[in-house]
Amino acid sequence: MMDLFAFYSNIELSRELDNAGVDGFVVDWEHLGKEDRQNLYDTQINLHTKKNLTDLRKITQRPIICRTNAPQYLTQKELSDAMDGGADELLIPMIRNVHEVETLLNQINGKIPIGIMIETLEAIDSIRSFMELPLSRCYVGLNDLSIARKSSSIFLPLTDGFLADIRKKITIPFGFGGLTHPKLGSPLPCEILISQMVQYQTSFTFLRRSFYRDIQNYSIPTILKEIREALQSSTQHSSKEILDFIQKKPASDATA
Repeated sequence: MMDLFAFYSNIELSRELDNAGVDGFVVDWEHLGKEDRQNLYDTQINLHTKKNLTDLRKITQRPIICRTNAPQYLTQKELSDAMDGGADELLIPMIRNVHEVETLLNQINGKIPIGIMIETLEAIDSIRSFMELPLSRCYVGLNDLSIARKSSSIFLPLTDGFLADIRKKITIPFGFGGLTHPKLGSPLPCEILISQMVQYQTSFTFLRRSFYRDIQNYSIPTILKEIREALQSSTQHSSKEILDFIQKKPASDATA
């Protein structure tokens, strides 16, 4: 079964998610350099703090992933704050090469698992080398990858073989995209994205930005139940079907 991780929003909502059976949480510290990189794109920048992490740790026993800043901005203090604050795992964005990851692994020295995000063209060329390192997971960030590829839609990797080629090289828990109620989601309905996740043997994903809007109309337990049922009963969709959807209107709210 695919693990569903929720991005931290506030303590009250986190309690609801915890009680509803979400599989884990993400506290998001990535912000340095992100605004310039994603300027003019419909993305989201969180400004979570160490206090958010420590407060969340107090109310849940579920795994907490801390997404840090990218390696060129990542300090020893930030690493220490994440570990001291109760994170169970680090997720490092905007990885470019093996040297960056090896440096981080040496700094951490086995104290906490490290996962990486594949969202740069440089990282694509080093995937097989990454797989030789003791990493906990790998998430393909479609937003930043589409910016790097100058794509018209973040979902094009699902239609042009790009994601399929990446997936063949990844031998650790793999994730991409983000979910909300299967009948919702734009421009690609989540039920179709779910079918692709099943096809690519996705181990985990995030509850995406629109999930937090959709809980105004559906309860959290209902959406989680519908997602999990859709994962069990998904049907395959062709690349042409997906392309037809993404060409109807611009992509938004696609990933966490």
